[in-house]
Amino acid sequence: GVEQVRDAYYDVKYRSNNTLFGEYDAKQYYMAEIENYYNEIQLEGFTTTFDDMFESIQELQKDPGNLKVRTQMTNYASSFCEYFNYISSNLGKVQKEINYEIGNQVSKINSIGIQISQLTKQINTLEVLGGMASDLRDQRSVLVDELSQIVEVDVQEIPVGNRVGVSSYFVRINGQLLVDTYNANELECVPRRDKVNMD
Repeated sequence: GVEQVRDAYYDVKYRSNNTLFGEYDAKQYYMAEIENYYNEIQLEGFTTTFDDMFESIQELQKDPGNLKVRTQMTNYASSFCEYFNYISSNLGKVQKEINYEIGNQVSKINSIGIQISQLTKQINTLEVLGGMASDLRDQRSVLVDELSQIVEVDVQEIPVGNRVGVSSYFVRINGQLLVDTYNANELECVPRRDKVNMD
């Protein structure tokens, strides 16, 4: 026959590193998005826009009566304001994208939790009758691995009494119980009460 062979130590190590990879991959993606909007590599970035306006103010201080200098300073100030409005608009879009992604990830976690609880029931049903549930165990492990890329995961499988083939299976995410053998708790995504960095 074919049996599943897994090492709990390597599972923990893999899932721990998978969590870190998922976190930094998401951060890298959104930081790159924000970096693109600030556009520092090209000539029209924040530093250039700010320096142009600052220099025009310095010139205006030297000769405040000069209409050409005043017009130039006004134009640079207008460009500076347009640039900030552009940044604000695009950062708002990034925020909406992140909020949407959080909602998707919560739905994905809930779906994975339900699938794990269903597989655990199938595994126990098959193994208590003396069958082999290697394929089902593999499917469950793949789901836990997938979950570990979203959140920190801790898994425990504990045999129940003297009954061969029956075990309790617990999955915790960030210390909170997601799956309790045949039951899956669901996360809810709600907006925060106190807005941060809002107008």
